[in-house]
Amino acid sequence: RRDEARTEWISGVSHDIRTPLSLVMGYADMIESQPETEPEVRKKAALIRKQSLRIRDLIEDLNLASKLEYNMQPLNLKKIPLIPMVRKAVADFINLDIDNRYPVEWNADDSLAGCCIMADKDLIYRAIANLLLNSRNHNPGGCQICVRVEYADGGASDAGYAISIEDNGTGITSNELDRLYHASYASLSCGQSHGLGLLIVRQITDAHHGKVELGHSACDGFRARIILPSAPS
Repeated sequence: RRDEARTEWISGVSHDIRTPLSLVMGYADMIESQPETEPEVRKKAALIRKQSLRIRDLIEDLNLASKLEYNMQPLNLKKIPLIPMVRKAVADFINLDIDNRYPVEWNADDSLAGCCIMADKDLIYRAIANLLLNSRNHNPGGCQICVRVEYADGGASDAGYAISIEDNGTGITSNELDRLYHASYASLSCGQSHGLGLLIVRQITDAHHGKVELGHSACDGFRARIILPSAPS
């Protein structure tokens, strides 16, 4: 009952914040887009809008993490093509990168064109989006991102598929990596706020009977790999 009450409270707060936050974002966008706005004011309005978006994403992540932790998020499992879904998440990320500070390299073998997974499309999309946003949020100066989709086990088509996202940014220390592997919703609720997006990635992957691998990229940046089982034929 306590866990259910906590989840309902978080859901209620998320709902109540949505309206005032939308007003803040709307007015900031209006000020930013007006031709007569002075450059310094436009810059500050853009900062307000971007930080408001960050608050919105954090609230949504907290709400989703709570539901996943207590198995209160129903899965809408369907057989879905993997490549188009990953490509859409990447395209949406690129479209938001107006300054082109986070160029994305795409790698997927042609033989994977028809591969499918049994998954909740919205949740898997969210996991991929969170990994892309993780590279952006921890590299404010920009970085190169590489997205790769491949067979998870040396070309064995019945073993599953791997989605890898790595960057050449600031990377992560071994201590941070160990903490992320052992992070839980409870630890984040008690003040360990860093890593919420990656916790959700792990929760979503676990719910799909997959696994997540975190580590260092070949360029000393950050690397995350989601492995998902293939859909039954």
